[in-house]
Amino acid sequence: MEKLDTTTDKSADNHRNVEVFGSVFCPYTRQATRFLNEKGVSYHYREVLMLLGWKLPLKTTLR
Repeated sequence: MEKLDTTTDKSADNHRNVEVFGSVFCPYTRQATRFLNEKGVSYHYREVLMLLGWKLPLKTTLR
């Protein structure tokens, strides 16, 4: 199993593309985005709508 790099080095070489799929009603989404904001990690947030059991991306915002 690969060991995850959990350092908070902000150099451009260590940045990865992060996408967060979530909902305004989800407490885990709020917790994850708060953590990323505190660490200064940029991410793409995609709102997910639950409609009859289907998960549909609604909008994208760059943070």
